[in-house]
Amino acid sequence: MTQENLSERLNLYEAMFERNPRDGLVSVGKTYLYILSGRPQDALKSSLEASLSVSSKSLRVQLAIALGYYLRNKPSEALIESRYALNIDPASPLCHLVHASILLALKRTDEARLAFLKCLSFSSDNTFLTDLRLRNRRAICAAQLQNPLLAAYSNLRLRVPDMTETDVQQLVEQNPADPVLKALSASLQRRSGKIREALVLLESGLASYEAFPERLYLLWKTYDDQLGNHQKGEAFVRRLLEVDPLNDRATGLGYSNLDEETLRHINFIKSLEDLPDSIFAMVLPVRELENIV
Repeated sequence: MTQENLSERLNLYEAMFERNPRDGLVSVGKTYLYILSGRPQDALKSSLEASLSVSSKSLRVQLAIALGYYLRNKPSEALIESRYALNIDPASPLCHLVHASILLALKRTDEARLAFLKCLSFSSDNTFLTDLRLRNRRAICAAQLQNPLLAAYSNLRLRVPDMTETDVQQLVEQNPADPVLKALSASLQRRSGKIREALVLLESGLASYEAFPERLYLLWKTYDDQLGNHQKGEAFVRRLLEVDPLNDRATGLGYSNLDEETLRHINFIKSLEDLPDSIFAMVLPVRELENIV
């Protein structure tokens, strides 16, 4: 994107924000454009304004706030915000990447290493993240052999998981507060036809992670595909789109509910996030994180 195109796009998103400050996607797009323009103070202000105007939890808005504080060299504030983002989506590789970068800035190297390994463990349709995983596949394979949690995380979105229900249940018992393991356990139960057990885990066991996109996805698919309750299933996919319209899982029926303008915003933000030289590659210490693993 040339400087001229960047200025034009920023003017457009500023005008759209004035018209509709409650549109989280517009706010995130505007924040990213401020970052690309070298205006971190405006980026932080934009993300904080968005958090006040967006009516419900928005993962991308929260992630933008954490990124804004990080770029303003306020890692302690950024850490609080990144933890909140992870509370919304504990299975987001981008959240773990930002979290790892903040921990590294705070010189908490061991914690940064684990956060980065978690980032590498989760699969994603994002081109930048996929390239990052491929570059570091030896490191993540070695780490997964030593840490069964990382191996479990890598199973979360596999079409054919290589872990059994028993394996995962043992990990859940050892780590009863881990929401990712609970989501994986529910996913395996759903696959094996244990619908009642899966729903108990998703609706009660993960109640404190109400906005967790993987939870919402699994509830959508369970009610829509397996119980034939399309109305309830659609309510969960609508909630998923509210929390994070860019989520890998929000495709098909989910995107069919969106208007053209929203889809244009999604495609634009994805274009900034997905490329190997994405906005995250530009502003985060990716090479330093690779060096510590």
